[in-house]
Amino acid sequence: MLPKRLVLMVEGEGDEDAAPGLIQRLIERHAGYDALYLGHTYRVNGITKIAKDAAKDFFRHLQNATKFQDLGAVLLLLDGDAKKNPFEQGKSFCAKEVACTLAKIAREKARAGELFSFAAVFAVQEFESWILAGHPDFYEQMNGKDVEDAPRNAKGKIRELSKTTYHETLDQSVMARGIELEPLLTREPQVRSFVRLDKAIRELIEAVRTGKHVSTP
Repeated sequence: MLPKRLVLMVEGEGDEDAAPGLIQRLIERHAGYDALYLGHTYRVNGITKIAKDAAKDFFRHLQNATKFQDLGAVLLLLDGDAKKNPFEQGKSFCAKEVACTLAKIAREKARAGELFSFAAVFAVQEFESWILAGHPDFYEQMNGKDVEDAPRNAKGKIRELSKTTYHETLDQSVMARGIELEPLLTREPQVRSFVRLDKAIRELIEAVRTGKHVSTP
């Protein structure tokens, strides 16, 4: 069986450069070459944008992904620093709850879990939180700290610790390549959102490998 295409949907320009290499390393970590290859990356903006108007933009992005004849899976990777749940007025943002809603929409509107597999993952607080926890330039200084709780401005913390100017579009992909996977996956306190990303990659590989598609937060 030839490997199937994984379409990656990310939030911003920096993520568009940084996330593919990280996802590829996780596919390699789980020896998923036979099942998935990273075939395309879309920039879709943040959760507030794609949730507007009954998730019209999200559905449009899923439709674009399904145009690939060899589509095996879609991974939606966004920052988890929103304050409010965009689908339920008056509720605070919860990464798991919003991911569940997105997975449900993908099932109902695009037949995710039937035609292809889908997973939604939020980087809490943001992608740079993973850099703080997993890059050797920072993780000793962040030892014992819950990066999913604070700092809320991980980009600013990188600037503070590195004593340099951090530009997302220029520096994020370089720093992402320096993330050490095992220390990030095993540190305490646990970076739950990155552990979830690792699990999602494993689930997508297995789903495509067995032909039993999933749509999961």
